[in-house]
Amino acid sequence: HVFGTIFLHSPGDRCPRFRNRRPNWTSAMSKIRPRPNSNPPKESGRPTHFVGIRIAAPTALNEIRAAVRQCSPGISGYMEEACKAHVTLGVLRLDTDECVQRCVADFRRAARKLRREKRALFPGGVLRASFDGFGMFGSRVLFLKPSEASISQLREMRACLLEEVDMRQEFHEFNPHLTIAKRTRWVSKRRATDSPVVTRMPDDASVFDDVRVQVEACVTSVELLKMRGDQEEDGYYKIEASEPLSEP
Repeated sequence: HVFGTIFLHSPGDRCPRFRNRRPNWTSAMSKIRPRPNSNPPKESGRPTHFVGIRIAAPTALNEIRAAVRQCSPGISGYMEEACKAHVTLGVLRLDTDECVQRCVADFRRAARKLRREKRALFPGGVLRASFDGFGMFGSRVLFLKPSEASISQLREMRACLLEEVDMRQEFHEFNPHLTIAKRTRWVSKRRATDSPVVTRMPDDASVFDDVRVQVEACVTSVELLKMRGDQEEDGYYKIEASEPLSEP
């Protein structure tokens, strides 16, 4: 004989075991219709290239770097290499080789226009860029500020280049600068162990008030550069195209 218990329920009543359980319609529908990616990866919009001028003043910059480390030892892990010293005039995102080639053509056309219309900014094909103080973007970037005369020249150069090269407008106002130290997530992971002390950026640039800043560089070309990946032999950014400021 088989003995058991039979539970009877009305048609509208659920089995006690499943009475408080609701069907997961969201899970079921997600298998039929995938939800759109509402949070695209941050990497998707990062610039890949930039237009800039190289600041070749290694002796002066290394002296400033040493003084900065002495004033704020914790900044050492965030220091930029002197061989990469530059001023960015604008950034771009070039995803393919075809995009790079088109941009190179635009860049060369812009350089010709720059030489033709703004030659007064760089007599004899030489732009004298000078820097006379420190500045900071929040507590993230420590930089050297160009002199007022250099700022005016660089803004004119950028405005002329923008007429031919579709560079991004990252900020409301273009603030040319030469980066000395920069705190980013990537830099933190890569350089945190480079310094024997805790890596830390100062809260403001007043820490460096006693550091004498007097940097001047003779700039003879403007360049289209690749931000990451391949580099030149001396450690500088890969040069996609370079145009002299003087007539070739």
